[in-house]
Amino acid sequence: MLQQRGVKAEDIVDRSVDVTNAVSGTGLNFMRDAIDAGVVVHALPLPGFAGLLNAPTQPHTNFLKEISDRVRVIACLDNLPNLLCSTAEGPSLSSSEWEKVHRACEADPATPVILVWGDESDVKTAVGEILIRAREATLGVPEETRQSLPDGTNGFERVLPGPNRMYPDTDLPPVVLDPDHIQRIAA
Repeated sequence: MLQQRGVKAEDIVDRSVDVTNAVSGTGLNFMRDAIDAGVVVHALPLPGFAGLLNAPTQPHTNFLKEISDRVRVIACLDNLPNLLCSTAEGPSLSSSEWEKVHRACEADPATPVILVWGDESDVKTAVGEILIRAREATLGVPEETRQSLPDGTNGFERVLPGPNRMYPDTDLPPVVLDPDHIQRIAA
């Protein structure tokens, strides 16, 4: 879809805007509480992504949730929600707060803007991952390891480090082998 719109990876610029002050008085309790606790809030406009962040990628999951899962895992922003989007349904900022955010980003009101908040270093990591994932979307489905979820869907687990992955999977518990099984193999 992004290719049909003419959006290329290089169109997604490395830029986020600190909008902590612009949203500090929000009526959105979880956002206000986080700001009161000392987090920073950054905004990333994603031109060309209108209508796509809410697009379903599988049952009970949309593209924004895919990005949120990646931010949760890689940037360790695991208190959910960890992202807000100007075009997403559900709890959100007021329209006047989104207007302030769009102005701060110098973004067209129709351009989706993602907000991410947390400790400064975690937000920096999250911004980087959001940009990487957005660029990957211009190329197609990313190569990544996904975990199976109880509802039959799957979610982001980790990026693939490259074609020469030669070490064991450290995200799964070890499999205990029965000594009889080992003896049968040896025989």
